[in-house]
Amino acid sequence: MSDRAVAAADASAAVERFLAALLARDSSEHTLRSYRTSLEAYTAWLEANGHDWRNPSRVAVRAFLADLSEGHGRRTVAQRLAALRSFYRYATRQGLVAGNPLVALATPRQRPRKATPPRAPPGPTWPAPSPSVTWQFSRPRTPRVFE
Repeated sequence: MSDRAVAAADASAAVERFLAALLARDSSEHTLRSYRTSLEAYTAWLEANGHDWRNPSRVAVRAFLADLSEGHGRRTVAQRLAALRSFYRYATRQGLVAGNPLVALATPRQRPRKATPPRAPPGPTWPAPSPSVTWQFSRPRTPRVFE
């Protein structure tokens, strides 16, 4: 077995251990699916480009994010980066890697979302006044002056 094949098998085992740890922490199935997708894409990209997952250079990680940002939005890139950070934090705590290579990377800036006013709950609706109804007073109103 070549060194690249060993590193790839080691990466997939580390990803599975990480996902098992997330499952033990009662993470959502959506989080698990999202992290699995992100990490599998990352490790496949590293393997295809000849980088070791245990010690990727900053240039390699930035190249991965650049490739990722060509086909995805900023929020997707930020989510994938969050998954990678969490994975490397876990791998560092477990002694699988010497340090977290993503510590100094900045998250892509997000455009602020527009605030939407809260919707009123559905309730009784009042009928609109008909155009034929006019408001008339029985006598004209006059201001009263108190002396």
